[in-house]
Amino acid sequence: MTKFHTSFKSTFLLFTFTILSILVSQAQENNPQTSDSTQVIDITIKINDIPEETERLGQRIIKLKEILKPSSNISEVDSLLVIAATEINRKKDSLYIELNEITRRDLKIKKVAWLSYRTRLKEYNEVLKTRTEDISEINDEIVQEILKWEKTRDKLLSNSDSKDIYQGLDNVLETLQDISGIVHKRLDSVFIVQSGLTEIVLKVDEVISEIEITELQLQKDYFVFDSPPIWVSKKVDTTKVAINKAEEKLSVKQTASNTFNENTEQLKEFISLNKFPFIMQILFILFLFILIRRVNNNWNKDINELTNPIEIQSKIVLTNPLASSLVAGLLVSFFFYDTLIPIYGEIHIILILLGTCLLYTSPSPRDS
Repeated sequence: MTKFHTSFKSTFLLFTFTILSILVSQAQENNPQTSDSTQVIDITIKINDIPEETERLGQRIIKLKEILKPSSNISEVDSLLVIAATEINRKKDSLYIELNEITRRDLKIKKVAWLSYRTRLKEYNEVLKTRTEDISEINDEIVQEILKWEKTRDKLLSNSDSKDIYQGLDNVLETLQDISGIVHKRLDSVFIVQSGLTEIVLKVDEVISEIEITELQLQKDYFVFDSPPIWVSKKVDTTKVAINKAEEKLSVKQTASNTFNENTEQLKEFISLNKFPFIMQILFILFLFILIRRVNNNWNKDINELTNPIEIQSKIVLTNPLASSLVAGLLVSFFFYDTLIPIYGEIHIILILLGTCLLYTSPSPRDS
């Protein structure tokens, strides 16, 4: 009896499972949307909405035509690239000639200049990238509009015989095709400028790579004599001793003058290539100066006696706003630049030392 009960139970479960499987299979066949997640979206325009959609599209096309006008920024970048290409090719050729005999200091200056070129070209690339993204978005929008209006026309062709509707839709599609042509024309012009920019960037990277190779070589040859030692005896031409002594004073003055002029030119070129970081640096120092002055004025109103050493040191900083803002501003704004030429870095160090000395020698608030 137990074996018969077990066998009957197993047969009943198998039969039930089979029936359920058949029912689920039939339900899936009757409702294919439950098994297929991909649904076709109808993007066609209802015939009642065509006038409203046509008006909306007309207003949008007016805005797109305004956006698709030749960009002044792209034209400016294109003209600047012509100037930059000429300047970079000229300096590249002259640098390669001097590369084997250049000093470490001059090599550092050259590297900073070429890194500044690359930073400037990066800014040009951002302008081109932004323009390309804007035009690409318009292109995607126009493609979707063309597809929507074509499907609407095809749907109406199969349901209506009104020629006026077809003509109106053909006019809309013709206008969209014209806009699409303008979009592709603008993209082509941007890509041409982008191609020229890429070529210049590759040249700049090539020069920077050569400079870095030369720097490594100079580091390896750091202890190699590049001029005779001062203790090596030389044959002295006695006939030229008097002339050399007479010209010695002039040569020292001339050397100092040449060095000053050279450093001045390097500073001018560096600042012209880094106008934005330089202006931000000046504004940051000025902001610190104003902030320290205001805090110092409030301090004078609230505190009459200073006993805490931290308060005393803070008071020294606040009572010397020029030195404090100069030291703090130069130390922080040093990071505004990708790299500094030697003379500009040396000026930073001198000003920081002067400001620190002023703060160190400033009288204590207790003495005043």
